[in-house]
Amino acid sequence: MGGPVFDASGPPDVTAASEPSRRTRVFVIVGLLVVALALGGVVVALSGGHGHNAHGANSFDDTGNQAVSGLAFSPNGNYLAVADANGNADLWNTSTHNITVLSDPKDQQAGAVAFSPNGSTLAVGAAYDTILAGFTDLWSVSTGKLIARLYAPHFLPVAVVSVAYSPNGKMLAAADTGGFLSLWNTASDKLLAGLTDPNAGDDLSVAFSPDGSVVAAGDDGGSIYLYSTSTHNMIATLQDPGNVNVNGLAYDPQGVVLAAADGNGLTYLWDTSTRRILGTLQDPHGDGVNCLAYSAAGSLLATGDRNGVTYLWNTSTDKLMASFGKATGHGVKAVAFGPDGTLAVGHNNGVVDIWKVKF
Repeated sequence: MGGPVFDASGPPDVTAASEPSRRTRVFVIVGLLVVALALGGVVVALSGGHGHNAHGANSFDDTGNQAVSGLAFSPNGNYLAVADANGNADLWNTSTHNITVLSDPKDQQAGAVAFSPNGSTLAVGAAYDTILAGFTDLWSVSTGKLIARLYAPHFLPVAVVSVAYSPNGKMLAAADTGGFLSLWNTASDKLLAGLTDPNAGDDLSVAFSPDGSVVAAGDDGGSIYLYSTSTHNMIATLQDPGNVNVNGLAYDPQGVVLAAADGNGLTYLWDTSTRRILGTLQDPHGDGVNCLAYSAAGSLLATGDRNGVTYLWNTSTDKLMASFGKATGHGVKAVAFGPDGTLAVGHNNGVVDIWKVKF
């Protein structure tokens, strides 16, 4: 396998562009740690290290305490968006490491982030504001300005906890804790459909199929509802065998598999044609799986658990390739792959780990 490879670049020069004095979360960048495993004939190399919490330009402190609730890389990998429990979304420039804070004083909690396919807009799902309605904010990536606010089609104290753009960028889906899936026309910002969870459960996760024909929503009762994006009709229901919360959904890039993470520590791999379970990935420590993400090529699936550990799975063999992070109890709340294989891991203590994955 060869000797270890080290990247001694150290922590980044992080600048809080919009709020220099604001305590921003920890970004753990490439340092002097490499883990390399060869399992099933595939070598996975992970490099990571220590970072610090920034109070301002070139000022670091490792006492960050804002829970990370969502992560997303821009399509070109130039930005990493981070949503937190204080209602803010940060745009981290992956080249300069400057941070632009996207914040509105009405926001109670930012629960999810998603970039439009062309990378020009960032959608941020948030909890209710002063009129007690969950909403999704649309921000301009180039200007950092708020473009529009899309309110959930019901006036309830709910949070939008998962957002996703359709592959062609014409539709935005927002799942909320009131049991609604909102589908928006991105050209007009008009509501296309408000789809109600049949079991009146909290919708926790949403994902579009790669061809854009289906949008999937997972709820806290273990149900995954598949809707046609053209008719808005429900076409199928998949049920978690343990009837527990579906915390994360992701289609593989080919659209063959829908991966669903649950609170029992299992990730089910559903065949999108037969709608049967192809395989099951077991969290090695039995901890609930909070989130998941496929790599750009689909060869790896990352899962993050509630005890703070991230796992990498080979999607061809369903074998565990590597695990990293310590079981600290600081749960992994979000994972996201960049187009170059970079993996971001967000924790509920405000830490964001940035890993370079080579395979």
